[in-house]
Amino acid sequence: MDKSYCKYHLQTPARLYCPSCGIRFCTQCVKLNIDKNPCPICKEDMESIGISNTITPFWERLPRFFSYPTTSIEIMIFLTVLAVLSLGAMVSSKLFILITFITLKYGYVILEHTAEGKLSPPTISASALGKGNNLPLQQVFVFVLMFFIAGWAFAVGTVVGIIALLFILLSVPASVIVMALDKNILKAMNPLTLMGIISRVGGPYFILYGFLLLLFAGAGVAKGLLAPILPMGLFIIMGTFVSGYFTLIMFNMMGYIVYQYHEELGFDGVYEFEESEETGNDKMVPFLSEINILIAEGMIDDAKKRLKWTLEESHLEVLDYHQRYHELLLLSKDKKALGEHSEPYIKALIYSTQPDKTIGKAVEVYADCVKFNPDFSLSQGNDTYELAEAANRKRKYDLALRMVNKFAQRYPNDLNDFPNAFGKQQTKKNPTIPKAYFLAAKILFERKHQEAQATKILTSLLRQFPTHPLISEIKEYLNFIKQRAKQ
Repeated sequence: MDKSYCKYHLQTPARLYCPSCGIRFCTQCVKLNIDKNPCPICKEDMESIGISNTITPFWERLPRFFSYPTTSIEIMIFLTVLAVLSLGAMVSSKLFILITFITLKYGYVILEHTAEGKLSPPTISASALGKGNNLPLQQVFVFVLMFFIAGWAFAVGTVVGIIALLFILLSVPASVIVMALDKNILKAMNPLTLMGIISRVGGPYFILYGFLLLLFAGAGVAKGLLAPILPMGLFIIMGTFVSGYFTLIMFNMMGYIVYQYHEELGFDGVYEFEESEETGNDKMVPFLSEINILIAEGMIDDAKKRLKWTLEESHLEVLDYHQRYHELLLLSKDKKALGEHSEPYIKALIYSTQPDKTIGKAVEVYADCVKFNPDFSLSQGNDTYELAEAANRKRKYDLALRMVNKFAQRYPNDLNDFPNAFGKQQTKKNPTIPKAYFLAAKILFERKHQEAQATKILTSLLRQFPTHPLISEIKEYLNFIKQRAKQ
């Protein structure tokens, strides 16, 4: 079956189609909903392309089939316990039959579980193994009857017998699939049912059959290689483990072929599975993908409106949304909107759950705003000081000085009479002022080599804030400047 691919992610199979726009989308572009799936461009309802279009063909997943049992510690313990118990088969063959029965029971559970699109192994429990109580025995009964029919066919004629036998051998996987899903003996041996499965799956069924034969033979070859080099007891343990391991792989493959062709086979109730869930690959947030689609279509204003509404009306503080909106405002040179949005964005970065990682971005946003509007500043002095500190750490010294320049003028609340070093008399006390100007003095002395200006700032701080917690550090730094001047 030819796949159709997403317009915006060319290597990803599409999941939805918009008849109005004539565009196919994948689940990286839009979030798949049960009821309605509006097009990110025109907002009209989209049509489902079908989950089969997104399913990876089983022949492209072969390494995952072979590693399937190892993905669950439960399975490895399960196989190991059965392997150790198989030592008792040296005394009682009934135990060997029981172990085979339990392995096959879990195999049928895996087949049904995988057919539903649940690609992680099912839990091993009494209730899970209790489903379809005697499926392995019923399957054996079906095979006995089928081979009895083959014997009868040989009695009719050699050619008829050979044809019947070949069909029976070819239909073994189909019969196992029917037994696992329908739990019906008559259906599992009905030639019309089995031919229907083979014909609907088509060529891939024969590919599956070939891999199953290889797995079956591979288990025998592995045991043949172990036999000469292992003691009998250890050989029995390893042989049982290998047989169980390969058996579960085969059932997993048969379940996946049903999952891949569930629409052709008329199998309902398939889980909406995305391959990335299994691989753990990160995906872009669907909302941001929609924004990117609008940008790709040249609908910049629509993208800005949707982001603005999401940030303001939904009261979301998602930094990725803020960042995308900020980029769009810069791209469109929307000076007014940039000024309105930048402070909330900067605050979200400063007070994020990981400020050490985000405050550097806040400095960059501030710098962007200053380029568009030289008069830009934040409304809170504390926020400005935090940014100035961060800018200093990032070695953006001019930007840090710009942030604290005329600090007292821009933040008059809670300030006291203080002739600030940049030339303005204030009337109220603000404890942030000494910190801001102390930072300015350090930058001026250490980075700009402006000893006189730094000394002037520090001297003024000592006079105006004699009881501030920083006063002893300010005195120490002023003495340091004076000592350096004497050298």
